Amino acid sequence: MTDAWNALKWLALAVVTLFVLAFVAEGLGLVTYRTWAPRREAARRQVWEQTPSYVQGKALFLSRLKGEWMASDSAHRDALCFTARQEASTIDHQLLPESIRGWECVK
Repeated sequence: MTDAWNALKWLALAVVTLFVLAFVAEGLGLVTYRTWAPRREAARRQVWEQTPSYVQGKALFLSRLKGEWMASDSAHRDALCFTARQEASTIDHQLLPESIRGWECVK
């Protein structure tokens, strides 16, 4: 009977040890995730920002802003220029159409 109890104790100790090791491994995984995930996400975003659909969407939005800027009075032009500058700062200017690159608000 004592052999059975000893075997049961060793089995319980092995199960508890496995749980502790799994807990430690999960903690190390979270540390690794916290370290590498921001870098991976930044690289992914940088690639995404240069995709044709993103560039086309930005160009379309800037064209719309330029139309509003041309139709607005001088009081609203500063606000529209500020918005256009912010939007244009997130994209490579060489990828924009010539009509937008020549706009004074985007330069």
